[in-house]
Formats: sequence, C-alpha cells, structure tokens
Amino acid sequence: MVLLAASVIGWGIGALMQDGLLAVGAPTIAGVLLLGIAALSIRNRARREITDPMVRAMSLELGATMPTRTLVRLDRWTKRWGVGEVQRIVCSYASQKDDPRMIANLRDIALKRTGVSWEVTSHDSRRCRVVLEPTAVLDANDPFSKARRRAEAVMGKLFGESSQAKVVCDDKGVVTRVVVAHDRGPNVTLEGYRKRLENVVDAMLPGSWRSRWDLETDKVTFELRPVLPKIINLEVDEEELDPTYETYANAVLEVATDEDAGLIGWRPKHDAHALIVGGTGSGKTKAEQAFVCKLANQGFRIWILDGKRIEFLGFGGWPNVEIIASSIGDQIRMIHAAHDLMEERYDMIENGQAVASDFEPLVMVIDEYTTFRDRVRDFYRGIKQKGDPPQPPVLALMANLMRLARTAMIHILMGLQRPDAEILGGEMRDNMAWRMSMGRLSPQGAVMMWDSPAIGVVRTPPGQAMVINRSGEPVRAKVHFVPDPSKDFDDGSKAHIERVRPSTTRYPRKMFRTPVAVPDLDGEGLLIEPTYGDYATAPIVPWAPRSERVAGGPAVVRSAAAEIEAEGAEFVDTGTEDDGYTAEESARAAEISVGDLVLADPDLGVWGVVVSVEVDLVDEDQTVISFADVDTGDEEFMSIESGELLTLRRPHLEVQAA
Repeated sequence: MVLLAASVIGWGIGALMQDGLLAVGAPTIAGVLLLGIAALSIRNRARREITDPMVRAMSLELGATMPTRTLVRLDRWTKRWGVGEVQRIVCSYASQKDDPRMIANLRDIALKRTGVSWEVTSHDSRRCRVVLEPTAVLDANDPFSKARRRAEAVMGKLFGESSQAKVVCDDKGVVTRVVVAHDRGPNVTLEGYRKRLENVVDAMLPGSWRSRWDLETDKVTFELRPVLPKIINLEVDEEELDPTYETYANAVLEVATDEDAGLIGWRPKHDAHALIVGGTGSGKTKAEQAFVCKLANQGFRIWILDGKRIEFLGFGGWPNVEIIASSIGDQIRMIHAAHDLMEERYDMIENGQAVASDFEPLVMVIDEYTTFRDRVRDFYRGIKQKGDPPQPPVLALMANLMRLARTAMIHILMGLQRPDAEILGGEMRDNMAWRMSMGRLSPQGAVMMWDSPAIGVVRTPPGQAMVINRSGEPVRAKVHFVPDPSKDFDDGSKAHIERVRPSTTRYPRKMFRTPVAVPDLDGEGLLIEPTYGDYATAPIVPWAPRSERVAGGPAVVRSAAAEIEAEGAEFVDTGTEDDGYTAEESARAAEISVGDLVLADPDLGVWGVVVSVEVDLVDEDQTVISFADVDTGDEEFMSIESGELLTLRRPHLEVQAA
C-alpha cells in the first residue's frame, strides 16, 4: 500500500511539474518492487509448506509445549528467489533436554522431511543450541573432503590434539570406520566415560555407530553399525540324535545372527540355564519356539510349561516334546517331576550307580514364569489344607532346580515379560548365565539383565534382541524366525515347518493323570476334593486323544492298559466300551447337559437320562434336573446346589452328532 501510494504521489507531482521522467519512473519502480514483494511472498509461503511440518515435529522434541518457529530456524537456502533446499537448521532446546537421543531424533526428523541425511556441525550445550547441516558425501580420492575433516576434528576434540585418527571410507566415499590412537588410558577405563564418548560420536557423525575399545594399546575403533535383516528363517542341520555325552557337551543351539553375520546360540553344557526377557509383541515366544525346534532336532528331551496355555499348542505331538503342561495342576506336577528326577539322579551318583554322563539331558522350557508363579499362589490358596506350608512348595523346588539341576543334566529355559527383581535377584540370577532381552528394557531391568543401565533400553523391532555371544558380551542380533505350527497355515509356512520338524522320535509324548474328587465314605453323598499332594504326585502316563481317555484323568488309555499298569498307574475297566457313553466323570450340576447319564442315587446305583436342566424358579442357586430312570423309564427330578458335584457319563461324540 505504501508503494502504491508513493507511485500515485510521484505520478501526480510529475504531472504538475510537467516532469515526464518522474511521472513515468515512480509508478514503474513501485510496480517492480510490488512484483518483487509478491514473488518473495509466494516463495516464503512455499518454503513454509515444506518447513512447518518439520518445525512442529522438532519443537516437541526440543521440549516446547507448543510448536514455534522461534526454536527452529531454517536458512541458507540454495536458491535466492526460488524455493530451493535448506542447507542449515538451527535448533534451540530446553536445558533439561540435553540428551544425545534428542539430537539423533532431530536428525531423523530432518531426514524424513527433506530426504537427505543431516549431521551436527555445532552443538553449544551452554547456549542450548544445535546446528544441523546436510551430510557431505565423501570423494574417495579426496583426503581433505569436508566429511573426512569433520570426522578427524570430532575425534581431536574428544581425545585431544595428541590423538591420531585414521578415517576409512567405502567405495562410495562414505565414512564407515575411524580408528583413534589416544593417550586417555586412565579415563577410558571407566565405563561411564566411554559411554559418554560413544554418545557424542553417535550424535556428531551421520549414521548409527558402535565402538570397540582396546584398553591395553590405547586404541578405539568406531564403525558404522551394520543393518540387521528384517527376517532370517530358522534352519536346522541334519538330525543329530546321537545320544552320547560328547554330543551333548558340544551342543550349540544357534537361534540368532549378530550384526557381523555370526551365529549366536545357547550351550546348555557351558551355561546351565537360559533367560529370555521381552514384553508383548517383542518376539520372545518366537525365540522360545525356535529353541524348541533346535532342541528337538538335536535329540533333547523337552518339557514345556506353557504359562499362557495356548502358545505351544502347535508342538503337541512334536517329536521329542515329551510333555506340554498348560493347566495349573499339570504345571505343578511338571516341576515336581523334574525335581524328583533330579533327586533320583543325585541318589544314583551318590550310591555309585551312575555318573552324570550316564543321564540323558532334559530341557524345561518355562514360558511366562511370573504368570505361573501368580497362578500357583491363587490356586494354592483354594486347595491348601491344614498343616500345609504357607507358600506353594513348588516355588521352593523351582529355586532348588535352578541351583542344583545342572549336575543332573537338567536345564531350564525361562521366559519373562520383564526382569523382576524377585526373580532375577541373587542366586537365581547368577545361575541364568545365558541371556536374551527383546524390546525395550527399563534402566532398572537393564541393570539386572546386563549390569548396565544403557544396554537394551532402546526400542527395537520385533525379533531383534540383545544376546550374550561366545565372549560373554551382549550384542545386537536378529532371532531366527520359525512359523507357529498351530497358527501359520500358508504353503510357505507349512514347507518351513516340515523342514525343521524332526523325523525321529526318541521321547514319545506323555501326560499327567489329573486327580479327581473321590467319595467321602464318612459323609452322605459328599466328595473329597484333590489336595496339593494329589496334584504333586499325579502319575505320568502315555498321552492319548481326549476321546480315548477314561475316568481318573486325561491320560489313562484303554488300549495301553499294560503299559500303565507297568508304570504303577491304576487301570480302570469301566465295561462301557459298547454302550455309547464315555467313562464316569465328575461335573457340577450346572455343567450337566441334556442326554447325559447322571447317577441320581449313588447308594442304589440308579442312573437316569437327563431330559432337561433348568434354574430353580424359587432359588437361583439351585439347579433342577429332570431325568428318566434307565431301567424303569420313570421320569423324576431333583433340585440341588448348582456347584454340587455329580457323577455322570456323556454320550460319545458320534452319538451327540447324530
């Protein structure tokens, strides 16, 4: 408006003075200036469309509560009048945000918004000011290029003027490695000091860097961190089912690949027990399944405690997976069985009947131990009898196994969602020498896992982990992927499963006979519920499909009577093979269905066919069962507590379908 007014006034004065130059020149100059202002306005608007999303993202990272251009300034554009490309970003941050991760995040934001890599050319922590500039691509033949000089300058500031830095580039001229000889020996012996130097290098040089310290020769090597593959399929060698002690002693269960393409695995003979920690979605269960595949192929005897009850369903019937305990009763029995086996082997060694190398190795995979522990405590409160210990005995047995099982060639692979101090504290923690963490740990969890609050605390993609390597150091690695036999059904997954599934079975599948309530001979119609001791001593018997099981538990098999009797289990002959009903079992009144045979009068042995099951209209806690006497056909009914246990027999599946 000012220019327009000036041009009108100039034209008017020129006309009055009859000065043609002034009358024409003033409007012309004003018009040119107006066009220039319009062009600048269009350019600035176009630049803001590019930079404002970056300003919004960076402002939050810098600690601002609201996005503002005062904290993020973009300048040195490549074109004066056109939009061009920004060549410098100046950021001011809140003092409490002075964090190397903040700088890395700023670089990532700039990369996403501009499509080019950025590096820190200046960082004034006193003024809380960071300057970013595009990463210069090295010319491999130019030893004095900007990026090379910058790498040398950074190392000089960190290690002093007397240090010597050798910068190595790849065939594209990008800095990939820096070897520094220094005289900071006493200082770098402190882990915290080394970590601060590593953070500065990671923030000041483009890319993600790792370090290798040689404290004896006062040298350190910084190198770009290799990128791990998105997926590595688990593969197995030819089956190694030779049951010799030497085979066991040399067994390595390789389930991960580190950044240098080296295979990493657990050696049970060397590290007795293993621990895997990872939250939901981190890939922890996949890692455990990969171990199961490796163990099965190398001929190990495998017992699985499935804390979530459904994660290992696909391994039912898998060669050498002898037991999968999903119910809390079976899980208690599995721990007791392992402890009994350990004590038996110790007795044989003590009596001179055997040496440790005479035993076959057993590996227990315990998934979600924390969940199991909590469920055991709740379950124990419900069945605890007078005189029983205040805490479930199985938890003390678990601690004993961690302490003593190694000599008996019993090993434990434990999975947890987080490294609880109660579990990882003291002796139990020391006994789990081989470790893997997946996902993001808290600083406290990192200290418990890795003795450092800086290892494993960053978020990682699913399937990526920090793992103990052969040198005992935690390194980044990618866990090998194996499909879940119960969930992955596409052709590729089926072919993969067949490749890793063993063809030879050394240890057939078994189950526990679940204890059931028994009649109380001193009470009328009362039943005695199973005690903790009943669960802890339930017989181990051959596995059978559910349709072939009989009373007394899920694993009593009619066709295997001789085998069961040989193992000391009582075989129940119900004589009901051809009458269309299953064997006797116990169920609550509310769980009875139409068509079931119910023992209406236990004293007289009267059985009736259930006609209807309804809630009592007078008392909602009662169930009314109408039945027809199987011998007379007379219809009767009874009203009983909905939770009361009754003896019944159900129709076979094929009868129900008909």
